[in-house]
Amino acid sequence: MTDSDIEQTDQIEAQRDKTLTTVREHLSDVAEAVATLRNESYGKLTLSTESGYKYTLKHEDGSVEWFRRDDSGGTYIISTKGDPAATEVVDGMEGYDEWITSVNEWIRIQGEGLSSAEDTLAEMEWKIEMVEELSEQVAEVRDDVTEQLWDALDTVAGVVKQTLGDQYGKLNSEVDGTEWTIKYQDDGSAKYLKVGGDYPLGNDDPSPKQAVMVAKGFEEWVENINDWLERNEQEMRLTVDVSEVEAPVVDVQARGDSDEN
Repeated sequence: MTDSDIEQTDQIEAQRDKTLTTVREHLSDVAEAVATLRNESYGKLTLSTESGYKYTLKHEDGSVEWFRRDDSGGTYIISTKGDPAATEVVDGMEGYDEWITSVNEWIRIQGEGLSSAEDTLAEMEWKIEMVEELSEQVAEVRDDVTEQLWDALDTVAGVVKQTLGDQYGKLNSEVDGTEWTIKYQDDGSAKYLKVGGDYPLGNDDPSPKQAVMVAKGFEEWVENINDWLERNEQEMRLTVDVSEVEAPVVDVQARGDSDEN
C-alpha cells in the first residue's frame, strides 16, 4: 500500500466518522421523541418507507443504543460493537431520508388526540436541511470509495493489457455466478467495469448500492484475474518455451477491498 493509498483511506474514514457523528446527533432527537411519546424508558421503533426501506431504532433512556437497516441484510449503522465500514454506511443510509419522513408521520399519528400534541409536534419538527446534509456526506463517502475502486481498476487494466498485448480489449471473469467484464484502453487505463447487465464503473457515477456491490466482490474478482494470469503464464511456457517470461500478477486487494476502509 502506498502513501497515497493510506491518505485516501484516512480521508474515507474521516468522512465516515463525520457522517456517523451527524447521524447520532440526529437519531438522539428521534430516540427522545419515541421515549416521550411512548412514555417508556427503553424500546424499539421499526418503520418502513413507501419505497420498501425498513429501519429499526433501539433506545434506552432516550438515548440511541443501535440503529439498523433491516431490508438490506441487517446493516448496523449505529452499534455498541463498533463503527461500520464506509461501504456499510453508504448502503445503510440509502433510504434514511425516506425513513425520516416516516418518522414524522408516526409522530403526527401518535400526537393526534393528545392535549399536548401541538407542543410535542413543534418540539419534534425535523429539519430537512439536516437530512440533506447527511445525504451529501453519504455521497462523499461513496465518491471516495468509487475513486479508490477506479484506481484499483486501472491497475488491473494495465496488467491485463500488458499480458494480452492488444491496444484495447476486454476480459471476462465470474464472481458468484455473475460475469464481470473489464474493458481497457490503449493507454492501459480502464474504460469501464460491467457486472452482469450493469455498468457500476463507467461514464456515470455508481449508485450507493452499486458501489457497495463492487466493493464487496472486488477481492474475489482480483483473485480470479490473478488465476487467469498464472494460467496464461503456464500456457506461454508450454507453447513458446521461454521460462524466463513472468506474467505480472496484480495484487490490489488492499486497495480494492473497500469493505475494510
